[in-house]
Amino acid sequence: MKNTALIYRYHDGSKNKVHSQAVFAGLMPASDLGRVSGALLHSYDNDGLGDFIPGQVGLVDLQNALHDDFVALAEAMGSAGLDPDAEAADRSAAEPFDELRESLLKTKPMWGPDDHPFHTLVSVEHTDAPVTAHKTIDAFIEELEVIVWDSSYKPPFYDEMIKNYDLHVAQQ
Repeated sequence: MKNTALIYRYHDGSKNKVHSQAVFAGLMPASDLGRVSGALLHSYDNDGLGDFIPGQVGLVDLQNALHDDFVALAEAMGSAGLDPDAEAADRSAAEPFDELRESLLKTKPMWGPDDHPFHTLVSVEHTDAPVTAHKTIDAFIEELEVIVWDSSYKPPFYDEMIKNYDLHVAQQ
């Protein structure tokens, strides 16, 4: 193993969740885990190491990825996830998910009242996966230790998601 993966999660106030990971060059020693968790915000999520705002430290914000996950889940639970020789009862059970998928495809990602900038660091793992982050794990830890977390931070796609939400509410 030669790299370090940080697995993190976004969950909105309704507890909808989406995960991602950033892979950094270099191995993080176990002794640096305290440095990482000490630089994070307190998390109310008991299975996380702490909260942070990915966009403030060069990682991807995940709020807009929830929509894609919902579409993929509806597709998997719908008729697309069935064997070609599936029984009629299974096809009937899949229909609501097909309808949900079609409905979701007509919407766009929205920033709703229960969205926020915070993400939870779930785990730190050594990996041979290719590097996806544009800095070493050491540089990332140093950045974490000096960042001042901004709870008013808005991700780059915030304006578009707010516009989508406002349009959705106006159509209700």
